[in-house]
Amino acid sequence: LGIIPVYMISDNVGIELLAATPFEHSIEVDGTGGALAGATADAGKTKHLPPTLSVQWYPRGGQDGWQPYFGIGLNYTVFFDEDTDSELINTLDALTGPELVIDDADLDLDDSFGLAAQAGVDIPFSDRWAVNIGIWYLDIDTEAEITAKSGGSDAAKVKFDVDIDPWVYNIGIAYKF
Repeated sequence: LGIIPVYMISDNVGIELLAATPFEHSIEVDGTGGALAGATADAGKTKHLPPTLSVQWYPRGGQDGWQPYFGIGLNYTVFFDEDTDSELINTLDALTGPELVIDDADLDLDDSFGLAAQAGVDIPFSDRWAVNIGIWYLDIDTEAEITAKSGGSDAAKVKFDVDIDPWVYNIGIAYKF
């Protein structure tokens, strides 16, 4: 659920802000070497808000009828509610061997900036109302830190890159002021 205001600078150029309720994503760790080579483990999940500011180009300008548009912009993503998965905790425990028992872990993701691209169309059904169909690609790359815990104390910290890079789809109603 979201609100996506657009301010038209001219008939062909608009400025848009994508603002929505939080998205949730699962995170997987791909093993690249050592004991996890070739393996994939569920690391956890996170919620995030990726407000995105875009410049849009409307090739049909102020003409009557349907209005396709294309945009490019920048998003800033805020992460929260990061949770680790039991599969990750079990994998970390197996990697540390019998001398150190990993019984919990914390996951923390850094906020990020990234590029965004979009395409869409407004299909009018009256002078001021239209159906809007849009799609965005958001480049959301961040760094995660997992703090493994043993008996309630920090046992080890691991950092890794996270690429979420979602496609966001919207079908909504547009109103022209």
